[in-house]
Amino acid sequence: MVAPSPERHLLNHSLAMALFSWNLHVFQPALALRRLGLYRPATLGERPEAGAPRGGGPDLSLRHAQPVLLPGEPEGYESVRAFDDVAHLYEAVVRPFSDPIVDETVALMRPYLAPSARILDPSAGTGQAAIRLSRLVPEGEVVAADLSRGMLEQAHEGARRAGCGNMAFFQADVARPPAAFAGYFDAIFCCLSF
Repeated sequence: MVAPSPERHLLNHSLAMALFSWNLHVFQPALALRRLGLYRPATLGERPEAGAPRGGGPDLSLRHAQPVLLPGEPEGYESVRAFDDVAHLYEAVVRPFSDPIVDETVALMRPYLAPSARILDPSAGTGQAAIRLSRLVPEGEVVAADLSRGMLEQAHEGARRAGCGNMAFFQADVARPPAAFAGYFDAIFCCLSF
């Protein structure tokens, strides 16, 4: 692994500090106000139709035991390479402020998910949210996708260690998803996509 340049290191540090600051000064106070009943958002967007989707059960996770990787670096990959460089550190930096966001989102999704649902996490990073989601759909599957090969390899290893067999991993660009993804999923989870 090549050490990041001083400029890249400063940029990575600045991003982490900005996210910590946002969590401390915006997100955590909003959660506290909501718990006290002093804050209720006007809307969370359009709710799905009542009742959980039937779900298609596992398929891609049965056909792909190993991550499905792109044959080479796609055009523009240099902007993603920084995530490859920090994949082994990413969880320690991001998880303190991402866990509460994931908690909130999972709580909102839970009533709409059948045990056999298929969920896509198109910006899975190191896979911690996807692993949590896989436990909500024990008869379904979660497909963790990320353009960063390093992040995807960390996600696959984390799922293996957690014993999550109902997951598949695809190196993919969220703007150009694989054809196999079309019409396949019951739900999409996307959090902190950079």
